[in-house]
Amino acid sequence: MFVEGRQCNTCKANYYRLEAVNPRGCSPCNCNPVGSDSTVCNRLTGQCPCRGGVITDLQCKPKILSLNPTYGPDIGGTLVTVQGLLLGNQTSNIFVSIDDIPQTVVSVNDNRLVFNTSKNNETAITTSMVKVSWLQDSGVINSDIKFLFKPNPVIYPSNISAIQSFVSAGIPVFVYGDNLQSVMFPLLKVVDVSNPNKEAVGTCKHNPSNVICEIPNVKELFKSPQDMLQVNLVFDGVVVRNYLNMTVKPDPVFDDMGTIRFQYPFEDTITLTGQGLNSAGNVKDYSVLISVVHCAIQSVSDTNIVCKPAITPLSGETKQIIEIQIGNIRRRVGTLEYLKLHETTNFIIIICCISGGILLIILAVLLIIFCRRRRCNKKASSTFENLDSKKVSDETASPPEYTEAVTMVVTQPKQNGELVRMETVIKEPKLAFVNSQADDSFFMDEFLPKLEAGLREEVRQCFIGGGHFAVGRNVIVKGQQAMLTDGSLQNKSSGQKLTIKTLINPITAESTLPMWANLALTECLRLKRHKHMHVLSILGIGVDRERFHILYPCMSQNFLKAIVADLDKKFSARQLLSFAQQVAEGLCFLTSKEITHKDVAARNCMVDENGLVKLSDASFSWDFYPDEYVYDEQRERYLPLRWMAPESLSDGYYDMRTDVWSFATLIWELMTRGCLPFHEVSNENVKQYITSGYVLGKPDTLSDPMYELMCRCWSLENEYRPSIGDMTRGLGDIIGTEDDIYENLVSYSNSASPKHFSSAQEGR
Repeated sequence: MFVEGRQCNTCKANYYRLEAVNPRGCSPCNCNPVGSDSTVCNRLTGQCPCRGGVITDLQCKPKILSLNPTYGPDIGGTLVTVQGLLLGNQTSNIFVSIDDIPQTVVSVNDNRLVFNTSKNNETAITTSMVKVSWLQDSGVINSDIKFLFKPNPVIYPSNISAIQSFVSAGIPVFVYGDNLQSVMFPLLKVVDVSNPNKEAVGTCKHNPSNVICEIPNVKELFKSPQDMLQVNLVFDGVVVRNYLNMTVKPDPVFDDMGTIRFQYPFEDTITLTGQGLNSAGNVKDYSVLISVVHCAIQSVSDTNIVCKPAITPLSGETKQIIEIQIGNIRRRVGTLEYLKLHETTNFIIIICCISGGILLIILAVLLIIFCRRRRCNKKASSTFENLDSKKVSDETASPPEYTEAVTMVVTQPKQNGELVRMETVIKEPKLAFVNSQADDSFFMDEFLPKLEAGLREEVRQCFIGGGHFAVGRNVIVKGQQAMLTDGSLQNKSSGQKLTIKTLINPITAESTLPMWANLALTECLRLKRHKHMHVLSILGIGVDRERFHILYPCMSQNFLKAIVADLDKKFSARQLLSFAQQVAEGLCFLTSKEITHKDVAARNCMVDENGLVKLSDASFSWDFYPDEYVYDEQRERYLPLRWMAPESLSDGYYDMRTDVWSFATLIWELMTRGCLPFHEVSNENVKQYITSGYVLGKPDTLSDPMYELMCRCWSLENEYRPSIGDMTRGLGDIIGTEDDIYENLVSYSNSASPKHFSSAQEGR
């Protein structure tokens, strides 16, 4: 009997769980000698004291969790790491086998076991079970993870015998052969010929047709440029010694360039200087970055690098950081300042030359006038006749598109010889639409008084009469009050196509326009003076006798929202993020002009015929996309609640970082192919939902780094959000890592799990 006590009601040591049905009274503990600290278990539960407090089961049996790598070549030599629990700490007591073939144990502790694979004698590709056992009577672990033996790699000889590398540079070495994919973690080793025990190890990565290995930092091996080092390849058990010979050159020295003033179009390249710039490596291993944009390298010599930067700065910032990268060497060497045309030295010289030429012409004209002054009176009559005939000719010809009036004074002699002062009007061209008198009268007398007083002057400056444009018949989007359609300018010098927002119903005879019409005009005027390749500003405001029309340059592909929501179109993640980057550049430009957009969303971005995305104003967006707006009675306008930052919802506060919040929501729209944010939440509850700290979940098509960047934009604290410039640079870095693979991305769908749609922010 395994009980004790006066009443035989307690299990002895090494036994547990007293049961009446058990003929022996208690059951033995059977504590595993490898995983437990002693053989004595808990007398009630039977739990053995597992080493380190890590419990796998009652007996504290060792447990295998994972195997890495899970394959290797038949020749063996693969260093395999087994992750587990309570594996022990004595290599002499542990035995590893694959198909009963012993493997060499390198090291072991409770959480990790490392062993080297032995040679596989099977001729075909085999998958074998990994078994672990101990010398003590503790059983055998048959892991569920199997190890796959693959054909041995065959490495072709290098087509070059020697290479040169800088001390720190990760110059790539391309390795070709057969069955290279049989090894998960190939290595490149650089060995000192005079002391083979000293080596530097570089990593390799697989490509479909080859393996690319990086030369590691050889600072510990480098003595002088005359020393010869040996490059070896280690593909597990397949070792190729002396694959290449290598000479090492000291790292290049880059000069501090300070601020380089880039004077495009008078120059299109910049020169960076230093010493030993091309003493090692190939030109293809060099790159020059202007912020995050590559500067196209034209030439490299020992003392300079010449490259061609982009002609316009990223995000509108005139000063950009210059960095040079050669393998692992990356140095900041200065700043590139983009000069505007009028700031360049050559432009100033040209203007001075032109001014000097004009001055010489004026002096010559004055000299001619002075010389002919005595004959002017004799020819006054003929001068007037010629001028009068020119006036008649001008009146019969078609009037120019853009004109302004200039008064000219001449004299005519009467028969009695007295000179009489005469005036006539000649028309000279200028850049403005000339509207008909009827259009001007209707605009000034009937339309302009209907507007709010603060709008009238700005609308007057943008006014284009009905005779200068035509509204097309192709209705793209139609709301209750307005529609988006095509159109064109009608002047003689241009048949420019237009995109037009126009009213559905004619303007009534009421004394003032309704509030929504005034708000639409106010909104479209906000961006009118700001020109940027990713910002859409109006050409003007057309007015006829029935309606006003907001005129834009032609955006033939219409709204970005409609493009990404069309599931018949296939986009890669990189393409969708590139749309977002173009919007970011436009928003960055507006921020530099101290303009807050207040409604950054895919519906307020349009795409031209070349696929260029432009951030537009939000006039009539509430009418075109009514499901995305909620009417706020207190503010007397429609608000895009699902895109708004918490402080905008609660206090009506907007700044550049509330635009950053909305921009992150725009990215979510693109990656979900046009889904409505928080679409499982009603309009009545979405404001409370956002201000309580809930954010949009991660779509399956979005990478982890991109989602982490978006979550920073959704910080409840305004000052903790990144700037739009930071977002632009972050997008550029992330887009460079995305695979340009076309996938049939589908719309984002709800899930019962919060992590797939929205989750409360923590730690804020």
